[in-house]
Parts: sequence; C-alpha cells; structure tokens
Amino acid sequence: MGKKFKVRVSLPRGEFNQDKCNILLHATQFYAKKILGTRLANLINVKVDVRKTTLEHNTLGVCHMAITGSKRQRKFRIVLNNRKDLHAQLETLAHEMVHVRQKAKNQLQYRWDRTGLNFKVRWMDNAPVRQDDIPYSERPWEIEARQLQRGYYKKFIDHMQEVKNKMKEEG
Repeated sequence: MGKKFKVRVSLPRGEFNQDKCNILLHATQFYAKKILGTRLANLINVKVDVRKTTLEHNTLGVCHMAITGSKRQRKFRIVLNNRKDLHAQLETLAHEMVHVRQKAKNQLQYRWDRTGLNFKVRWMDNAPVRQDDIPYSERPWEIEARQLQRGYYKKFIDHMQEVKNKMKEEG
C-alpha cells in the first residue's frame, strides 16, 4: 500500500497551543485531499511553520520549495505569519497548498539559469522568465492561488462545522 500524507506543524517558540496545532494539521490534511487529491497527497511531505520573524509584516505566508527545474517536488515548507489571526492563517494555508499542487504537478517550475546567473520560473509550458519581471499581482500561479483560496477555506470551515455538529449529536 502507498505511503500516507505526511505533515508536521510547528508554532513559535514559547507559544505552543495544542488546539491550534491540531486545527492547522487538520486543515493541511483537508486541503491536501481537496487540492491535490489523495494519490498525489500521499506522495508529498509538508511542514507548516507559524513564525513571527521570517516574513515581512504584510506577507501572509510563503511556500518554500527546492529549485528542482523540471524534477517533481515532494518536500514543501509553508511558513505562515504569526501576526495574523487563525482565520487569515487558514485561508493563507489554502493559498500556499495551491502552490504545493502547482509544483508537485510540475505546472510551476523554478530553475537556476547558469547563463544569466539568476532564478527563472516556468509556468505551464511557457518559456522560463525571471520571476521579478512579472509583477506579483500578474503572476498566473498567484492569480490561480488567489482565486481558489477563499473557496477552499470556506469548505474547510463548513467541514469543521459539520464535525462539531456531529460531535454534538453523538455526545
């Protein structure tokens, strides 16, 4: 049988909260299943770090991935901004999980360009370009992630409400 989806969650030092860890863990598993599908989710590894200092103040989150060129990515690290509330973190997590799918399915590739000595990004079958040459709001991979994040976030909230209601009925 195939491997199970692997996810780890860590919160800032001195701010451990088991409930928040469980919610983020459950959300990551939920998003993986909905966004990636069970088969692909079971091939990857995601670490979710909630941090105070690694992000600029207005950055909500980031998905770190290796520069693998056309090789498929299997390990991801998502960093969420601790200054934001849990709901903003959950919606940002959905956004970053869309990037995980883009990279795991090879729709989004990061390459090192030896001739120009810089990083290039390739979206779908387009020619590789310097990421900085495309304004953030016009990057197709960001547009897709922004379009999908709210819907997945709402599905997760609805799912949690169903779980809560079911527990009420049973208990």
